This record gives sequence, C-alpha cells and structure tokens, in this order.
Amino acid sequence: SAVVFVSSNIFFKKIMPSNAKGVPQTSAQKLDKLNLLFYSSSMAFLVMTPIWMFSDLPALMSASDHVSHPTKGHSSPHSVLYYFLLNGTVNFGQNIIAFVILASTSPVTYSIASLFKRVAVICIAIVWFNQSVHPIQGAGICMTFVGLWMYNNAKADVEKGEKKMRRVEAARDLVLPSTREELRAMHGSEFNS
Repeated sequence: SAVVFVSSNIFFKKIMPSNAKGVPQTSAQKLDKLNLLFYSSSMAFLVMTPIWMFSDLPALMSASDHVSHPTKGHSSPHSVLYYFLLNGTVNFGQNIIAFVILASTSPVTYSIASLFKRVAVICIAIVWFNQSVHPIQGAGICMTFVGLWMYNNAKADVEKGEKKMRRVEAARDLVLPSTREELRAMHGSEFNS
C-alpha cells in the first residue's frame, strides 16, 4: 500500500502542470488537476469494478443481516446510498486538496504529511472510541512521531547547509547583495539596519 501510494505521488508530480517560471509547458503537462483526478479515478473504477462485483455485490444484493444498517443508537438511520454519496463527496474534496498540496511540495514531503494525517486519525479514533492501546501499537505510534521529528530536523539541517553554500558561492563569485535579505545571508547573521 505504501509503495503504491508513494509511486502514485511521484507519478502525479511528474505529470502535474508546474507554474515554475522558465519551464515550457509541453502537451503532456497540459492536464490540470481535475483531469488528472478524472482519469485516475476512471482507471481505478475500471480495475476495481470486476473485483467489487465478484466479492461485495452478491452480499449487498442479498437480504442478509450483515449488510443492513444497525438501528441501535440511531434515531433515523440513513440509507446505503446516502453514505456512498457522502463518502464520494468527501473523498473527491480530499483528492482535490491532495493535488493542490502535491503541486506545491515534493512527493516526500507530501508522503510525510499523509503519514502524519494517518497517525492523527488513528489517535483520534482511539480517543473517540475509548479503545485500549496495545503496547506494540503504542510503540509504533511513538516510532512514527520520532521519525517525523527526525525528518523535520534533517530537513532543517539541509536547508541551513544550502543557505551556507549559497553564501559561500556568492562570496567566491564576488557577487554584491541586491536586497537586505541577501546581505544578511552573505554575512550569516541577522541585523536590523
């Protein structure tokens, strides 16, 4: 699942239109986010429909008890069609937001943000449903947070190194600063004047 998710992020990042200056737009890059979502959802629908028809459709069409909606705790239960439409609408919104975020970040950053979202959903579900956490589950959640913290620190260190490298290259090339920000970067310090 994780390999497919990351691969799709990289694929969509490669074919997604970029707004970078100086990058010529080819015909392959003219698909916008809605078209990408339409084509990828259509392909997923075509691939998954036979599997769904074989595994879930017979159970849905039968009048068995395991498909019916539970009435306990619900004053007016909604139909299955209502939940299909609600799920589809929310999933569509989530996919549009995902494409917007993926267009402005790298696939690795997007995957890390998605991982954090999954862990947050799991933690909220544990609190919401008042479930006990097995020690192995707790260790996994803690390892995820430690990994996210380490990634954030590593990314900050890389950015510091890149700034220092730009400062060294500017000093070597005898480039004069044109803005206060460039002046601060060249001196490696923050001063107000």
